[in-house]
Amino acid sequence: MGKRWCDSEAMNACLHRARAAGIPFFDGEYLAKITREELAKVFSGTIEMPMLDERVTILRAVGEKLVADYKGKFHNFVRSCAPKLYAHGDGLLERLTKEFPRFEDVSMYKGDQIQIYKLAQLGIWMMHLTLSPRKAWKLEDAHLLTAFADYIVPVGMRVMGIFEYAPELEKQINSLTIVERDSDAEIEIRASSIYSVARLTDEINARRKGLEPLLMPQVDFRLWKSYHATHWPHHLTVTTMY
Repeated sequence: MGKRWCDSEAMNACLHRARAAGIPFFDGEYLAKITREELAKVFSGTIEMPMLDERVTILRAVGEKLVADYKGKFHNFVRSCAPKLYAHGDGLLERLTKEFPRFEDVSMYKGDQIQIYKLAQLGIWMMHLTLSPRKAWKLEDAHLLTAFADYIVPVGMRVMGIFEYAPELEKQINSLTIVERDSDAEIEIRASSIYSVARLTDEINARRKGLEPLLMPQVDFRLWKSYHATHWPHHLTVTTMY
């Protein structure tokens, strides 16, 4: 009997399985023409992946962009960018969110534009973790990464008492009622998560005198790993942004 995976770990296991089976999932030409049936097969498991139709649309758009401008390969896009998040418009985060609308995780809050960029930052961080030890590629300003605002980090903050919800929102989350995408409540949950992890990281580093400072993504991962399998309810939002 194989191992049971959940959340993004299940997604990664499916991608490894697809690669081992010879499915060219990381090729732009394949993605540009991927069908619902093909994607369902890649991510087959005990349930159907949520929002499968939306994901097909997203992957086709990504594939088309890669084919049109980067010979079908994401690594060609990465090489064309400065190895930084921000570089006067040429940074990887700047260009990823501009050239691939899928990653433009932006919300309007009381007239202000809130840039969260959860998946874009997470993807860049994972590349940095994987490639920098091999000296293949390194993000030069990794210290500027924030927490990856999703469903799970707020659970950790809530359980630890770092923040709490207003009574109405608490009731909404506990009753598994949908928190609408781009609602004030959803934006506040995500923004508060980022701010709280930043403050928590500062406090941890203040107690680690003489040691290499932790980065926010490292603290974020510890929270995610500790709380992603908990039965404590998290907010439910229908979105492909996280």
